[in-house]
Amino acid sequence: MPVGDERQWLESRAALIADSLLKMKPDVFGVGRKDIVNGVPFLLGLMDKYDLPLISSNIVLDNGKHPFPRAKIIDWRGKKVAVIGLTYPMPERDRSLGIRVEGWEESARRTLELVKGADIVVALSDLGFDDEHELARRVPGINIIIGGGQGQRLLPDPSRVGDTLILRASDRGRQIGELNIAGASLSGGWRLPVAPYQVDSTRAELEKARLALDAEKKKPSPSSAEVERLGKGVEILSRSLKTLEGARPVSFSHKTIYLDDSVKDDAAIAKAVSSLGPNPEEVRREEIARQAMELAKKNQALNPTPAPTPKNRQAAPKAEASPPAPPDNTPYNTGTVLCRKCHQKEYDFWVKTPHYRAGNALYRQKAEGECFSCHYTKLVFSSGAAVEQVVGCEACHGRGSLHKGGKEGISRAVEESSCKRCHLGFHEGKVFDFKRDYGKIRCDGKGL
Repeated sequence: MPVGDERQWLESRAALIADSLLKMKPDVFGVGRKDIVNGVPFLLGLMDKYDLPLISSNIVLDNGKHPFPRAKIIDWRGKKVAVIGLTYPMPERDRSLGIRVEGWEESARRTLELVKGADIVVALSDLGFDDEHELARRVPGINIIIGGGQGQRLLPDPSRVGDTLILRASDRGRQIGELNIAGASLSGGWRLPVAPYQVDSTRAELEKARLALDAEKKKPSPSSAEVERLGKGVEILSRSLKTLEGARPVSFSHKTIYLDDSVKDDAAIAKAVSSLGPNPEEVRREEIARQAMELAKKNQALNPTPAPTPKNRQAAPKAEASPPAPPDNTPYNTGTVLCRKCHQKEYDFWVKTPHYRAGNALYRQKAEGECFSCHYTKLVFSSGAAVEQVVGCEACHGRGSLHKGGKEGISRAVEESSCKRCHLGFHEGKVFDFKRDYGKIRCDGKGL
């Protein structure tokens, strides 16, 4: 747990967050990974002081006890709604916190036994998109999964696995979702809405398949295997179209509200956030980075690097050579700290994106050398080189040494070709789509 100024700042921020959340009169909160970053005792202290309705089904102390209630029963319009909470384990971090995060599947099964008889079961989760869908497949009896968490995927429209409805928001309170299930018959499962384009596109595909089948049949020597294959396709599409055209009314309504600039801040909360100020520890780190850059500049002034020549290149022993310094007029990266001086709003958005967390992935797996060229951003100073363990501003917008103010020397709009220097399909199962994914990271205020 931090001490001194940072502890006081964290306590003030925690009090502000708790006060803000309670203004919404919530029935229950699920404890996620970010909530325990300063330790379970710290969170328990907040829970007692502010009467926060926290739950967790799979966080356990070293002594085997559950520090938080494993579930909560809420009375909603005469129905008993059971709410459980699940997060994911980080073994090394968990040991340092004096806790154990149990596997979500077994924890969910055991907790469902505790809430037998509930009319509706809701799971609050920060497991992530894939594991939440797997949870729905493996553990029957959960009616609704509501997911979210740091850097996680937004699901604008609900997903469904069997009889489980899955809803997701991304992190940092950027969206709020509304689900209306009044009058829904959960025993019949969830009926997802059918959009007109789904009917139209299926009808068009069916017509295309029928034409292909007719064309094959009219050939002088039609292939029986191809006729059979095309016939099965027509049969499947016919059934799909019939299902879509005869779909019953949906059993719920849902909408996602994006909390952008069109949503006005609460004046009292905004004033409190402004008064809180930045984290003292973050300020100290930035000051250290600034001093390091100043020192590099002074060293360069006192010991200017000679222009490279064939002679001094041969004289420098390769094994003891210092990191390469940029020759005169060679563009180089200056780092996000300098960008932040003028672009605070864009910086604040950037720290919420996957680019800011790109370096974290290399800690969790054995990274190859080529991984660093995309997950890190290289900085070059006149006295040497370093890296930022992030995908920094200059990875997308160009080298900071060329930026002289205004719009000069920098690429404000990022081209798809720039993204595809790294997004080339290295990670199995992850497909980069520029139109879809650019909005998640663009820092001009027009992203998600």
